[in-house]
Amino acid sequence: MKPGEADGETLPVTAPDGMVFSVMTTDEQGNLYVVAEDRCIGVVIRDDEFDSPTEHCEVWRISPFGEVMAKLDVSKYIKKEVFSPRIIAVSGNGDIYLSTQENGTAVPAFDAEGNFLNNIR
Repeated sequence: MKPGEADGETLPVTAPDGMVFSVMTTDEQGNLYVVAEDRCIGVVIRDDEFDSPTEHCEVWRISPFGEVMAKLDVSKYIKKEVFSPRIIAVSGNGDIYLSTQENGTAVPAFDAEGNFLNNIR
């Protein structure tokens, strides 16, 4: 089964106006976790690297059948890191990890309900 499909049919999940789905992963139960963030984000230079900060960022948990189970607003934690998420991972217990940069940036960790746990450095 490909992400976004159930029994050969495309799932009816779309990003809201002004937002795009960026990175995604699945958990052991087949739920899809996807980052929804600003579509019109500007480009900045930091340490000779180009990237795009985001103002609004959510992590959506979507069932294998296309039902949006949760929309977790993680904006205030991502804004602290300046750059939008590049990688998302979900542990067996549902904890969510977002990597915002490749070199030395903290990885914000959230529980399955979207509560901030800590930054892993």
